[in-house]
Amino acid sequence: MVLVDCEEEPVGDFQLVKMREFHGNKVPRAEYEPHEPVAAAALECGWIVRGRCPYLCHVQPSIEELIMPKMLCLIGTKLPRLRQLETSLAEVETILTPSFLATMPHLRKLSLTASLNNQLINFTPYKCTNLNELYMNCLQPVENSLQAFLSGSKKLQKLELFHCALDSWSNVLTMLADLPSLRHLKLGYLRLPDIVTPAPPNLRTNLQHLELFGRSSMTSAMIVQLCTLSPQLKVLHLCKPPSVDDSTLQTLWRLLPLLTRLVHCKKPSGCCRLFKLC
Repeated sequence: MVLVDCEEEPVGDFQLVKMREFHGNKVPRAEYEPHEPVAAAALECGWIVRGRCPYLCHVQPSIEELIMPKMLCLIGTKLPRLRQLETSLAEVETILTPSFLATMPHLRKLSLTASLNNQLINFTPYKCTNLNELYMNCLQPVENSLQAFLSGSKKLQKLELFHCALDSWSNVLTMLADLPSLRHLKLGYLRLPDIVTPAPPNLRTNLQHLELFGRSSMTSAMIVQLCTLSPQLKVLHLCKPPSVDDSTLQTLWRLLPLLTRLVHCKKPSGCCRLFKLC
């Protein structure tokens, strides 16, 4: 069963959440009518009252995918089979602690978006051992906490970081090398120290698909360094990265013997050059 909500509209004293998609086993009205007739009627019309969500979690433990912004209370404990969570994190002045992760051991896909850039977050000591995909936006993990978190995610295959601030490029490379299952990496508008430090020796990633977006703090030297550690790359997208010229592209071609597709977008208009390599 999949439950997705995407729109919020204030109605009277309630906040209603419109369900964009609800399929799988139809929720029987009989389960709601004796105790929650209002919730039952709202559900049949494609709406669910936000205050009834804990009750829905309680009576529908078969839900496996949930996309629900700004509401995490009791979700993990009430949905033991939860595999997917996408949420917007409320702004806090102190370091945010995602304690809800401790109640969601079966998560496979996690998306976290902060409402404010540079929102500090501490992932220590949480683990998601079954995680396959992680998306982060506008977050600043405290030192080494993201690396520690991902060290317990040996099944991770896809990682996307946008508008995130990271403490060290060397730590990023070490983190990627510690994820043997990671195949797809997308980085955009990152904030990094403007220093290229030597990578620890013998590092290698198993990346096959790499996308780099925007005017981030990544330099061409960082891009070359990452590709040097990723000899299995087959697809490389460079979308308006800084300081990537034809000379850099030639260097990348030599470094990546398995590369079959290269996309280079360097103009604000979005004009791209597509290279298919034999």
